[in-house]
Amino acid sequence: MRHSALMALGELGTSSNIGAMIDGYLMTSDAGRKEKVERAIMFVCNKEKDANRRAVAILAKVGSDNKMLIAMLPTLGRVGGQPAIDAVKKAMVSSDSSLKDAGIRALCNWPDTAVADDMFRLAKEAKEDKHKIAALRGFMRVVSLPEEKSKLSDGARLARLKAGFAIATRKEEKLLAIDRAKAIRTMSALMFVAPYLDDADGDLVQQACSTVINLAHYRDLREPNRKEFEPILKKAIEKVRDNKLKDRGQRYLAGSV
Repeated sequence: MRHSALMALGELGTSSNIGAMIDGYLMTSDAGRKEKVERAIMFVCNKEKDANRRAVAILAKVGSDNKMLIAMLPTLGRVGGQPAIDAVKKAMVSSDSSLKDAGIRALCNWPDTAVADDMFRLAKEAKEDKHKIAALRGFMRVVSLPEEKSKLSDGARLARLKAGFAIATRKEEKLLAIDRAKAIRTMSALMFVAPYLDDADGDLVQQACSTVINLAHYRDLREPNRKEFEPILKKAIEKVRDNKLKDRGQRYLAGSV
């Protein structure tokens, strides 16, 4: 019943309900339910039009309670805004390892590019691999968001995604970068992923095939650049193993959609 009430507040609640929702969150032990409540709190906070006031109700409830702050920092990261940035950056330099970890998790949850430079710096300089990985994945996620949310041009989004790819040491993050390139609907993004159609690593090849075919979905990108696009699309169709993607690619190649 408590969980159902918290979910309802996620739809109907206002900032005046945040304190009670946090109490409910702290009483929840199931990880899956905790995440849902965390998102419900975020939804209520996001009803505030002023981005710099969205975290105010959470911070007011937390006060000087470090235990509660540790629990709520990841949610603050989802909410964003300058007050949340200040709290997160303070936590990240704490000598308390639990507070520091929660601060880093919060940073990696950020909903926009406001802390993208901090993510990138952490991805390069963090002492622990888990922090480097989380920061790099968060960085790749936010820099490839649509322009209206990222506040970055297509060129800037791709440049940052390529910078993230360049420092990736694991295949998982390289795959993520190639995948996220599909959100940047430019020929430059296509040319970034095209060489990986011939990579020695089959996983990178398949991810590149997927991104090429997804970019081909956009007729306004595909058709004006058909001379350059067609050979790359043909190669992706030839190499892709997913039959649904292959069928889509063939329809794009034929110009039927």
